[in-house]
Amino acid sequence: RMPRCRHGYFHVVNNDYTHWEMYAIGGSANPTINSQGNRYAAPTNPFAKEVTKRVETSESEWKGWNWRSE
Repeated sequence: RMPRCRHGYFHVVNNDYTHWEMYAIGGSANPTINSQGNRYAAPTNPFAKEVTKRVETSESEWKGWNWRSE
């Protein structure tokens, strides 16, 4: 199951995301997500290419979220 983050701080570490259906990490409600040491390989499905999914949120809102990846 892929993480879905709501409110607060999330530290996602050392995962291998290679077979997701819709997104690798989902977020809503202004989360802070620190992705560290993860590997992302998009599936062949052209409709499942989002590494991060901004669930039911407008671009004007999620542009201010704190998403970091190392």
